[in-house]
Amino acid sequence: MSEDGGTPKSGCHETDVRRRRTISMSWRTGSKMFAEMWPLIQANIPEREHRIDFTGRLLELFVHDDMDPFDVEDIHPEVRAAMRRVDIEISEPDRYQDDDAA
Repeated sequence: MSEDGGTPKSGCHETDVRRRRTISMSWRTGSKMFAEMWPLIQANIPEREHRIDFTGRLLELFVHDDMDPFDVEDIHPEVRAAMRRVDIEISEPDRYQDDDAA
């Protein structure tokens, strides 16, 4: 803040934002949170392609914050479709060969 206490100093907010970006959640927390969110995503985004796009962007954020995608890849075929769409590696692709039928 400036000396008058009213306006932020130049760059102050930017530094705070950068600092917050370096703090990550634990991979367990991220996996648990995503698993709890998935039913809500399914219920509230009715269009499959939109749901996959949204889920992919969300997974990118979670993986960036240190979530291990292995922990969520078995939740649903659409989660794996979202992972593929954003180039997140599926650890056991042979296990999910029937995804295209889903």
